[in-house]
Amino acid sequence: MREWKPEWEFPDWSKDVVAIVASGPSAKEVDLEPFKDKFKFLAVNNSWQLVPWADVLFAADGGWWQSNKETLEKFNGMKVTLDALASREMSIHLIKLYKGQHGISTDKRGQIGMGQNSGFYALNLAVQFGAKKIILVGYDMNIDRGLHWHGPHKKGLTNPNPFRLKIWAKLLDSQASILKKLGVEVVNASQVSVLTAYKKVSLTEALELWANKEGHQNVD
Repeated sequence: MREWKPEWEFPDWSKDVVAIVASGPSAKEVDLEPFKDKFKFLAVNNSWQLVPWADVLFAADGGWWQSNKETLEKFNGMKVTLDALASREMSIHLIKLYKGQHGISTDKRGQIGMGQNSGFYALNLAVQFGAKKIILVGYDMNIDRGLHWHGPHKKGLTNPNPFRLKIWAKLLDSQASILKKLGVEVVNASQVSVLTAYKKVSLTEALELWANKEGHQNVD
């Protein structure tokens, strides 16, 4: 059987600092606009509303796209999903899960690992785009201050719970050594995040950290 490959061109983020904006409540507390011309932005689900200038919007579930059809006209960046039906009906770029691969996947272009949550999938997607410097925004991985910055998802969509979040956080933390071997540096801009494997910094600190490193002149 012929191996599946995406029918669209991946952007090259190998020389960019990339901010992935997830849906944890802390995402709304971060002033992202000063960085819109300094970082590449990958928004997850409703978080495109926090960064309407984002380069990419990723929403895994077809149900989310069905419930947020207005996004197709309002968001001008690249749109990516895991749902084949949504991809076909709404002309959204499709990626697939690499069945049997639990964790970050790089060897099959357009196929990401089984990560169980959109934050993981977005991280894997950024890595496949070539990102080497990644900032996690809104990766709280707890619901102490609410389900998401925007409240619960619309009816019919799955919301996080403590049990799922514990599993998701453990999986994300377990990827730190893999990412390091790939030459990918990941920092965490959520000060309330339960993730422990990624250094917590502010966006400004990340900018200063990487602006001074040779080979990343694009963040000047």
